Amino acid sequence: NVDVERVPVGLAELRQRANSFATRLRSIPNLSAEVRDDVSFVGGGSLPDVAVPTAVIALQSTRSETELATRLRTGTPAVVGRVQEGKLLLDLRTVFERQEDELLAAIRAAVQS
Repeated sequence: NVDVERVPVGLAELRQRANSFATRLRSIPNLSAEVRDDVSFVGGGSLPDVAVPTAVIALQSTRSETELATRLRTGTPAVVGRVQEGKLLLDLRTVFERQEDELLAAIRAAVQS
């Protein structure tokens, strides 16, 4: 029996999840989180060719965005975001809802430790 879980694809649903998760992230001292509209690219090989509207969470902390990105990428679980305009962007399109608590803990550890 295969348990099939769906990552939300609708922009409204993604934005709602991102806003809810950003609210949770704001409880972490020295971290700001804002939701922005953005574009994800999907496709195969080295040239992704389909742009998909998405909502991202832009993180900024007392650590530099590159240090925060490195701490998240090398943590457990590894979290990969995109650095842009001085902030670390996370796209919940790639995160199942059941993974949000673990993601929150990883971000808290990266900011506070």
